[in-house]
Amino acid sequence: MVGTSSVVNSKPDGQTLAGVNSDTLNVTPFFTPDIPFDSINDLTYIANLGIFMTTIAVRAESPSRHLKRWMPSPRRTRKN
Repeated sequence: MVGTSSVVNSKPDGQTLAGVNSDTLNVTPFFTPDIPFDSINDLTYIANLGIFMTTIAVRAESPSRHLKRWMPSPRRTRKN
């Protein structure tokens, strides 16, 4: 929760993302009434990763709303 809170409290600059277990955003709010963020309104899901449903999220106001933004463009290789 500390890392997720850090993203929620960061400037929405398009450079900050959180890699969190989905339980932090989906389950914890039901069992922790004083959680320091609103997982529905403060964060935006941009991708699910892996078999354990690890999620990447950004602050809701971030201009980087798609995972494609974080991936470098593949370089074309020249075949000789």
